[in-house]
Amino acid sequence: MVIRRMRDHPDDYALIVDWRNRPHVREWWDPDEPPLTVAPTSSLNAPPGVETFAPGASREVSVAFRNTNGVPVVCGDLEHAPLRPGVCAAISMFHVLEHLYDPRAYLQSARELLGPKGRLIVQVPNAASWQFQLLGPRWNGVDVPRHLTDFRARDLEALLAAAGFEVLRRKYFSWRDNPAGLASSLAPALDPMARRVRGIRETPNGKLLRDLVYFSLMAAALPFTLLEAACHAGSTIMIEAGKR
Repeated sequence: MVIRRMRDHPDDYALIVDWRNRPHVREWWDPDEPPLTVAPTSSLNAPPGVETFAPGASREVSVAFRNTNGVPVVCGDLEHAPLRPGVCAAISMFHVLEHLYDPRAYLQSARELLGPKGRLIVQVPNAASWQFQLLGPRWNGVDVPRHLTDFRARDLEALLAAAGFEVLRRKYFSWRDNPAGLASSLAPALDPMARRVRGIRETPNGKLLRDLVYFSLMAAALPFTLLEAACHAGSTIMIEAGKR
């Protein structure tokens, strides 16, 4: 797996996974290394037989991740990946494309790494969502200046077609992102991640209270986010695509 961490959004990665016996890698692979650990970056769990590399954006990050999780790590750039063409069974890009200056070139590089039956899975904020129509610039999917482009479904599908993909499946709801996105748009000061990133000092009781209010807001947002997704107007678009 080769990962590229976005310059302005350190939590987003482009993930490349090889589902065969061994990854076709070149100079950086040490033949004395143990077999690859089955370890996606977030949960360190994967289906049996799936071999994965963990992400690395810098030598320091890579060493720390490897030492902490005990899995192989590679520093790489998708456009110059140390993999042979056609070796990947699946590539996923969750909240990556909106941060790129040239998303078409990035997708074309991914296409070269996919096998004939390989699958690309992308997810981006949906600029045609009800949340954006209701909240406008307050919607957290706008996220200026980190988001360079916000996509509607037809924009993303046109981009994928231009990069040589055909759309196989669409989804407009994410349990992780849609309710939380609405809660963060309505009450950004309560967002736990934003509070942690900003280093806001909180007493234990104050932190607990803010977390409870935030998660209550998420629960209240769930019916609306399910309804907008059912109408193809959810706050995220996830597309599974194959090579044309």
